[in-house]
Amino acid sequence: MILLFIIGLAFDRIGDVLITTNHPQPAINYYELYYRMVATDPKIRLKLGQTAYLLGNYQLSIRYLDQLDLPQAKLWLGLSYFQLGDYHRCEKILSQVEGDTAQYYRGISLFKLGRYGEALTVLSSLPGSEAQFFTGLVLARIGREEEALALIDQNQGGWWEEYRRYLHSYLRDRMRLPLKYKTGDRVRFLLARQRFEIGEIESALSILDSIQGFDDLKAIDQVLCYLKLNWNKKAIQTLKALPGTSKIRNLLFGYAFLNLRDYRSARHHFHNAGRSGYTGLIKTFYQEGRYDSVIHYIERLRGIPSIEIRFIYAKSLYNLQRYPTAISVGKEIIAIDPTTNYAQQAYILIGEAYQLMGHPDSARMIWNNFVERYPASPLAGLAMKRIGDSYYAEKNYERAIQAYLKVEDLPHTTSLIEDAAFRVEMARYRAGITRSYLTVLKRYINRFPESRRAPKLGLRIGDIYKKSGRLKSALWWYEKTAQNYPAVRKEALFRIARVKEMRNDVPGLKQTLLEIIAIDSTPEAIEELAHLYFSIEEFDSAILWFEKLNRIEGYQDLAALELARIYRKIDRIREAEVFLRPLTNKESPLRDDAIILLAEILRETGRLDEAKRILSQIEENPKGHLILGEIELLFGNYLSARNEFIRAGSLFADDRNACAEALIQAGDAAAKAKDWEEAKKLYEQAQLLTSDPRIKIRAKERVERLP
Repeated sequence: MILLFIIGLAFDRIGDVLITTNHPQPAINYYELYYRMVATDPKIRLKLGQTAYLLGNYQLSIRYLDQLDLPQAKLWLGLSYFQLGDYHRCEKILSQVEGDTAQYYRGISLFKLGRYGEALTVLSSLPGSEAQFFTGLVLARIGREEEALALIDQNQGGWWEEYRRYLHSYLRDRMRLPLKYKTGDRVRFLLARQRFEIGEIESALSILDSIQGFDDLKAIDQVLCYLKLNWNKKAIQTLKALPGTSKIRNLLFGYAFLNLRDYRSARHHFHNAGRSGYTGLIKTFYQEGRYDSVIHYIERLRGIPSIEIRFIYAKSLYNLQRYPTAISVGKEIIAIDPTTNYAQQAYILIGEAYQLMGHPDSARMIWNNFVERYPASPLAGLAMKRIGDSYYAEKNYERAIQAYLKVEDLPHTTSLIEDAAFRVEMARYRAGITRSYLTVLKRYINRFPESRRAPKLGLRIGDIYKKSGRLKSALWWYEKTAQNYPAVRKEALFRIARVKEMRNDVPGLKQTLLEIIAIDSTPEAIEELAHLYFSIEEFDSAILWFEKLNRIEGYQDLAALELARIYRKIDRIREAEVFLRPLTNKESPLRDDAIILLAEILRETGRLDEAKRILSQIEENPKGHLILGEIELLFGNYLSARNEFIRAGSLFADDRNACAEALIQAGDAAAKAKDWEEAKKLYEQAQLLTSDPRIKIRAKERVERLP
């Protein structure tokens, strides 16, 4: 019995250490082990309730804390009901607990229940800016606008700066406008502001436009409307017409430029707005992905940041892989008001952080709690899919499938259900339920033919068939994909062209290339079609398509070189030279090829001196030295020819067979010069160098013929 007590105490201490080091999931496991030994101890139930609360499992927290007659237990019990949105029970329990924290949440619960008088009594007696903020909200709700504004004006920066604008816009229609406005204009201003508050922005703008004259206040209201309608350029034009450089003007400039994604200009104006521009600066840095700067400015904010800024803070920490801190901030967001969209996004973020930290159980617990609490949330389906992804990563395919199948029963987007369905098929394949990967892909396409993934999967099926040599099936899938999905039609047609090339289907290849060209005159397809006509010696058609290629920017040099080759082939030498000579005198990747082709034409037409002169422009091209060697042979300069062939061989460093061929030619030149020893040496080097048996035989035969 003593031993069990000691072991239980050890479990309790381990749990305390894990809580201290911010590891609530393993901590609750140790507490539960201790609880099984001493179920009557209220202190361990309190610890279990607190830890369950920290993990976001509020139902479990209530189960442990209920019926405990401890002040701390009542506090955590009340907070758990608050997180679940049960404000009646929260208020009832916390009314029995003393302390600022308990009364703060009790006051908010009263506010949420519409019991404004009681909420004001509770909140106004509490210290701290958060309590003052809610006190201001209560005052505004019960018609004491001037007191609300006075309270708000005492607290500036950070949280307050965000809500200052909101409360001012909420209260302005009840406050008097400056006396300079006529009675009719005053009524119009009030009416425009009321329309703005209820979201009828264009109606508000129309009323503002009807007010005679142009002044700062009217312009500011117009700009607010423009920003709401996303007419950012018009907002900028209106602000430029305003005199001075006030903070509010810079602030509005900043938001207009932020909406236009002109982050540099936005930062400039937010800087000029002073501390009131910090929120805008934070949003700008966040959009740019400068998360270190986001954190720097959030930490410089005065007061408590808004929910939006807190979420940006959590997301920035997450993106910087500071997961424990991101989790802590995410939980604060949920604690403030779990019903907001940011709080719901925080659940997803916390789970993802746990998953990346290597705590998948904690991640799944967070997502499960979220789905149980908010099954109607637009993010519920995403949370369930994340659970499935977590099991899938652990190769627990059975549970992954169960989670993915639940996504369809929850709020979801079309793309989310498509992704979940694909994961189901892949999990079945990995688990051995579905035998063939092709079956997985075909089944998914048949179920979701309009999904964003379907076109790529159709191409992938074709690729699999092509790789396995089943060209007919590959062709069928490529053609089906090209027909059904215009977005990937060109990509599919190129694949069809490759299959037809493998099958030596020249007419079919022509037709496919013409279909590709008909889409957007793709230069690659034009070039391939022109080369195809050249290869089958339909020279007129080849010339026609290379001339079309010659009119496309960036392809003129290639087209000119290929046209020259065709004209040389059909003995139209003059036209060939017309295309080649400009290429030999310009900086181009094809200049060396043009010089070699022109030199071959000059050699064939007997203009050997000109050929030698033009080849002197390229020193490091082996083909050029081969041609020079052949020209020197024609002149009877055998030693010079030998040297050119040897030089060509040395430049064929990466092609041993080509190098061996050049050495055989060098040996032939040495033999003609009757330098038998040199010739033999060169032939033997060629034999040793080449891996081609035919070249070896030729070199050996030449050695045997030497005197």
